[in-house]
Order: sequence, then structure tokens, then C-alpha cells
Amino acid sequence: MSRHEILPDVGPLLGPLRIRTLLVENSAFDRQHILRMRPHLAFPLAVEEAADIAMLHERLATRHYDLILLDYGLDRSDGLQVLQTIAACPGNRFAARIMITGNARTELAVAAMHRGCHDVLLKDHLTPDVLSRAIAGALARAAAATAPPPGPASARATTTQKAPRPAATPPRRRKAGPLVLQDPLTSGGGDGYAEFHQQDEFVFPFKPG
Repeated sequence: MSRHEILPDVGPLLGPLRIRTLLVENSAFDRQHILRMRPHLAFPLAVEEAADIAMLHERLATRHYDLILLDYGLDRSDGLQVLQTIAACPGNRFAARIMITGNARTELAVAAMHRGCHDVLLKDHLTPDVLSRAIAGALARAAAATAPPPGPASARATTTQKAPRPAATPPRRRKAGPLVLQDPLTSGGGDGYAEFHQQDEFVFPFKPG
């Protein structure tokens, strides 16, 4: 699957460069499993590894990354604490972040998102296609979060511009009759909640209860 098929808008963000990636995982087996996926991903990754917290701090202090893949279960720490460490690092706080975990608890995914994670994936469901889509979404969300706000000139133009007034029309008389209230969900109003979740869908398979 190509980069364009997964998310067309991400291509201009990357260009021909490899995505500078930090893989934070204390299991050598899991690190190799992810590294073996690289030839099958839609995005070229230049990966550096951090097997423990000490190496993580060293990498964050001396490198700048576009993407950070982190395991939830780490020695003497966890993925939620790592997310807080990344957020406090000036050189990497805007990097896209994806947590990879064997824990399917919904509350873990919610806590990770609240701490700046852009996606949460289950290790048992990890495939090159799933990881490629998660990378595309995480990069797009990270780029949107760092986009500069509109300048004052454009903001003034937006707020001061007025729509032309429609031409005056004589009022029409309506026949008296019963008042009918329309339900916005059944009268074409649309379901904004469903539309939002169709556009911004997590790869993590939530299981309520």
C-alpha cells in the first residue's frame, strides 16, 4: 500500500526524507519485530533504539525526532511517564507519538491520549498496514497541532467581512394549522458525533465495559 493511498495529505509533510524515528522498547524481540516491518511500511523510517529509560533520556537530549514509537511496559517506568518526559523535552515535544502495548484496557488508551499520545496500538494486532495507517494519522495530528494561527490581518478580514443582505421580500400569509416540531436527527440535520469519529478513528480496538 502506497503513502498516497493511506493519507494523501501527509506526503507533502514528508517529502523524500526518511522519518526520524525513536523506538522505545525494552524487549529485544519486540524491537526486532517492529524493525522487520520497515521494508513493508508505506513510509521510510530511519530508526534509533532506546532499550531503557537512561538511553531514552540520552536520545531525547541529543536528537530531534519526527516520530516516537514507545512501549507501555518499561523497566522502572511506563509509557505514560515516558509521554510526560517527551512533552517536557523542548526538542521533541512536537514529535508524533504512538504507544504500542499488550494491554487492551480502554482506560489506558484514554490516559495515553490525554498525555499527548496520537494513537495506541495493540501488539497482537500490529501489522505493516496497521502501523502505516497509525503513522500517517499521528504525523497529520502532530502537524495540525503545531500549525501557526492565522495572522491578525486575515483574522480581521474574517471577522469584519459581512455577507450581503438579501433583497427584501413581502411577508407571506400562512394558513393556520398545527405546529410540527422536527427532530434534527431524522430531518436531515446529520449526526456530527458519528461524522467526527468516522474522520478521526483510532486504530486501538476499544472494548467498553
